[in-house]
Amino acid sequence: MTPQPFDFSAASAIDQIAVDRWAASFVTGWGLGGIPNGGYQLAVAARVALAASGHPDPLSMHGVYLHKANNGPVEAVTTMLKTGERQAALHVSLIQNDTIVTEVTALVGSLETATKQLLWGNAVPPDLPEPDACTRLVHTPPGLFPPPIVNEVDVRLHPDDYDQIGERASGSPQFRGWVRYKDQHEMNAIRAMVAADVFPPPILNSGIPLGWVPTMTLTVQMRKRPTTAWLAGHFETTVANGPYLAENGELWDETGELVATVQQLAALPRR
Repeated sequence: MTPQPFDFSAASAIDQIAVDRWAASFVTGWGLGGIPNGGYQLAVAARVALAASGHPDPLSMHGVYLHKANNGPVEAVTTMLKTGERQAALHVSLIQNDTIVTEVTALVGSLETATKQLLWGNAVPPDLPEPDACTRLVHTPPGLFPPPIVNEVDVRLHPDDYDQIGERASGSPQFRGWVRYKDQHEMNAIRAMVAADVFPPPILNSGIPLGWVPTMTLTVQMRKRPTTAWLAGHFETTVANGPYLAENGELWDETGELVATVQQLAALPRR
């Protein structure tokens, strides 16, 4: 089956081929420069982890990007670390051409009884205009930014961070905005994996002249099942020194409830 535009279910579909092995395919358009988006890779791994464990929700997904992945067939091999009634932990190795391109550690369970109210912490939803008042990212070939994935996932940035003529405006290493799939289906935990990595790298808004910022590790911790199509996101670079930078982010649904927290380690390009 060839996935149609905006068909995320087909683009992240998996088929079991052995007790601990699944086949999938990274689809063109869901990444940058022929490299599948890191959150998209986590989404495929999350589907495998749920299928292997029998649990309904990803609780925490931690991906280490070892080698460059490419569009095309990928095999997922699972190694169960712990099984239990409430939770299971496992490795999901994403393999292309006999090489592990991404190693994922997954903790899965159920978000059915997740506490909706924030019991402790100072996290608050970003102060955003309505999506139609934000700047919509559109990919125009042959450019690399915005990346092609924004033609599959609708990303709208706060006009103070990215203005209407396509300029990064604030000078502060953060991006705030809205994200929704083009099919406008309600967001779920698997789809949230892509939402966690579809915003531009916040360091690009700092004024430092940079190009591609490759992801080294990406961690998505789900706090609740999202219940709306739009998610509000706030992502910021907290530390950039030496060859690496650290990025933190949050995703909130339209009800104002925290859906996920995100941490990323990325490499600064060599000069």
